[in-house]
Amino acid sequence: MGVFEQKFKVGDRVRAKEGSAYSVKKGDVCTVTEILNENAIRFRKPDGTIDGWGSENFELVEQPWRPKVGDRVRFTDECKEYWWFGPHSENKEGVVSLDRGADYDFDDGRFEVRTSDSFGIVGLKHIEPLPVAAEAQPLRIVEGRFYRTRDGRKVGPMETFLNMFSAEADGTHRIFQADGTHGSQHVKNLPHLDLIAEWVDEPAVPSDTVAVEATASNDNVPKSTAGFTIPLVGEEPANDNQLVVTIALDADDFHEELNEIIAKLKKIRKLQRQTGLAA
Repeated sequence: MGVFEQKFKVGDRVRAKEGSAYSVKKGDVCTVTEILNENAIRFRKPDGTIDGWGSENFELVEQPWRPKVGDRVRFTDECKEYWWFGPHSENKEGVVSLDRGADYDFDDGRFEVRTSDSFGIVGLKHIEPLPVAAEAQPLRIVEGRFYRTRDGRKVGPMETFLNMFSAEADGTHRIFQADGTHGSQHVKNLPHLDLIAEWVDEPAVPSDTVAVEATASNDNVPKSTAGFTIPLVGEEPANDNQLVVTIALDADDFHEELNEIIAKLKKIRKLQRQTGLAA
């Protein structure tokens, strides 16, 4: 027989393709415990005993998840209720600190999982991979938008500059890369000026005298309409006891609307004097 390239490694689960006259049955699933040479392996049989045979008599079984030292894991419902760790306790997850190997005699004590200042001894059924949060999408600068620097300042609107971007910051125009990094090949990076997110203004604070109905301002989205309601007093009809003012911030006839509002406000002032609500 020619040289046979060893296709298995310790810990692999393998299935017997043929039966042995001695102890292995066709279809038995075993776990590789040792590589004897390029043609033979030693393995743990379903009954727990160890045997050896030629690698060509086995095929690889689809491998289950196999934790590695350093992997973050969480404990499963297989953990006992009286254990100090597990999903029922405050210690719900940890880091694999030791793997005693596939040939360890006590399967339920193969792994050490460190949590806080101690560790638990568990088997594969007691742990599962800790889901990894989706990675944040990298920032991509867009012309005309505003961004927040690492130290919290508002920068923008962004302008294209060669294959980069430019905007005023610290009283002068600064250069930014497409991912928001400040500087260039010829301009030293100032980390506090790196752009880390798009800018969103804080919500508008209502006035003490006017009830404002408006959402948070954001220079990166089209202008919205803001409005406010002013209660009327005096001899106005019962069904007309409120003045609702709507201002289209991006309207071409803004000044005409503003003049109309001023006229209505003067009318309110007059009514307040007539009723003694104002001097």
